[in-house]
Amino acid sequence: MSVDCWLTEDAHTCFTDGLASAFGGSEPVLAMFVVGIVIIPMYMKTGDYIMPSVLLILLSALAIPILPGVLLGVAWTVIFMTIAIAVFTTLYRMVIA
Repeated sequence: MSVDCWLTEDAHTCFTDGLASAFGGSEPVLAMFVVGIVIIPMYMKTGDYIMPSVLLILLSALAIPILPGVLLGVAWTVIFMTIAIAVFTTLYRMVIA
């Protein structure tokens, strides 16, 4: 990350480029870490995947109008991943358990 980026470009772009490159240069990888960081501790505390998934879906949906264009892909990926977790957990409970 260069100082020139901070002086000539948008601060959001400079921050998210560095953040995305820290996770392999991919926004979906960053979103997977966000989902893991939120859902795993809440699952360990509550023993349920549904409540943290719904909470993360709602927070991501609320953040979409606020986020700059660079981070919208991360928010949408978080929403789709948590919907998938909630659906698969519900199907697992209904079909297998």
